Amino acid sequence: MGQPVTVIEKPSLRGGTVRYELNRALTGMGHERYLPDDVIVGDRPVDVLARRIFEHGGVDRLHINGSVVTVDLAKGGSSAGIKEVIEGLYTYYRPGVEVPTFEDTAAAPEIAPAGERCPLASGAPWRERLPASGAPPRRWVVPASE
Repeated sequence: MGQPVTVIEKPSLRGGTVRYELNRALTGMGHERYLPDDVIVGDRPVDVLARRIFEHGGVDRLHINGSVVTVDLAKGGSSAGIKEVIEGLYTYYRPGVEVPTFEDTAAAPEIAPAGERCPLASGAPWRERLPASGAPPRRWVVPASE
């Protein structure tokens, strides 16, 4: 489950370099460069992808620009499996991962009783409109006449 990423693997004119063209941009117009010794701390899609590709192994350098991922392979490294790593970037539920159920989600907010006006509709200052701390928010049903 997730957003599919279509990847086309293309060899480069330079030996040991492989280009992957994606159907979605990962960096906008910016360039991102990664080396195996870099500490990648971000949670952006490009950072996650870089960590996954380096975990795959056999990569000396990685460059991502827009929707193009360029991989410089290590000596003796292979591009086998890198395409699948990129395709699985937005796949959240993999084999062995438990899918959340409706019971796992938070309870729906309480619906306000009929006839009670929404405090946002009153002219009260915003602090007076907030629920008491710890109280769950209410869902307000506004009649069509308002």
